[in-house]
Amino acid sequence: MRLGSVLVEYRKQAGLSQEALAEKLYVSRQTISNWETGKTYPDVQSLVLLATIYHTTVDVLIHDDVGEIQRRGMQQRTRWLMIGVLGCIVATYLAFLSQRWLSPVISALLIGAFTTIGIALIVIGSLTAKRLQLHTMRQIAAYLNNEPVQAHDKVSRIRVISQAILGAIIGLALGGGLLWWLATTFLGWSF
Repeated sequence: MRLGSVLVEYRKQAGLSQEALAEKLYVSRQTISNWETGKTYPDVQSLVLLATIYHTTVDVLIHDDVGEIQRRGMQQRTRWLMIGVLGCIVATYLAFLSQRWLSPVISALLIGAFTTIGIALIVIGSLTAKRLQLHTMRQIAAYLNNEPVQAHDKVSRIRVISQAILGAIIGLALGGGLLWWLATTFLGWSF
């Protein structure tokens, strides 16, 4: 990101040390150093104060970094979507286990709620991945880890459909197996 070098340039033009600038902004010298080295990014209030101190605008300070800011925001959103999906999966199984302590109606409502939220998050995640042109889990992982995303080779429609069917079968088998194990082990069900 270019903001760090811009902040160094403006600070030197203003004749301020990192310590002096930190006092004006009510932050630590380390915070100023982190901004200038690109380790962290100033919050909106700090950007406004910096623009005021340097007699410029926030737009001038961050103009070259707008794309990077948007990319980081999208990365963070994608991370939270993935965490939400995993959380919904775990919560759904825990809601299933809650039948041991709660009424079946309440457990069914919890299962339905967590499943619905999980499906909604998966749809949002799929649309986000499509918009970012990420087609595989390997590409998504690379994107989230700030690594170069390898181009996706075009595959035939038949292969995509067969992989989707195979994935669904494996997912149903694993999910059904886990559900059966939980039901027989913890809930005492017999089939």
